Amino acid sequence: MRYRTTLVGMAMVLGCVLSSVPASAQEHGGVFFGGGAGLGMANADCDECGGDSDRENSGVLYLRGGAAVNPHVLIGGEFNLWGKKDTGVFGAENSIKMYSLTGTVTFYPQTEGFFVNFGAGLAFIGVDSTVGNTTVSTDLGKGFGVLLGTGYDIRVGDHVAVTPAVQYWYGAPGDLKVGNTSFLHDWRQNVVDFTIGLTIF
Repeated sequence: MRYRTTLVGMAMVLGCVLSSVPASAQEHGGVFFGGGAGLGMANADCDECGGDSDRENSGVLYLRGGAAVNPHVLIGGEFNLWGKKDTGVFGAENSIKMYSLTGTVTFYPQTEGFFVNFGAGLAFIGVDSTVGNTTVSTDLGKGFGVLLGTGYDIRVGDHVAVTPAVQYWYGAPGDLKVGNTSFLHDWRQNVVDFTIGLTIF
């Protein structure tokens, strides 16, 4: 519970500080694209998991794009990925992946600078297993997903901004399966991430 309280506190501080920074004279219009990377703290739970586990830290990346409805509102889509590697049986290198595809709405109170975003779509979990030169990818499940975040666009050019942000994304893939065999039931996952990227307007 403490990490959730910490996240809310950090988001509030980020919002208060960044919203007081003067916005650029540039406004949103037309399409936008963005991408970036950072640190993600992932957590998962299921019927057999015995309660919330400790968060696992690893790298995250995102890609997003869309169009401006007006200077205050952008609509689009976003891809988020968290992944971590470990060594399994027989020397196999396993990479677990939590990722999501969501439709998003981004709101700028002052048309530029500080923003909040939210979205809904699909969340996925999968694993890549590598032995020698052979890699096998297995999709374990998918289900409903949501995200909520905040950040700030720091203009470094007429159409380019550096964008630090924090996001929380949640997914409920349900029962995880390999083939037709279920092995973990009611799987739920979430990631808190801190990223920095480039946004092109």
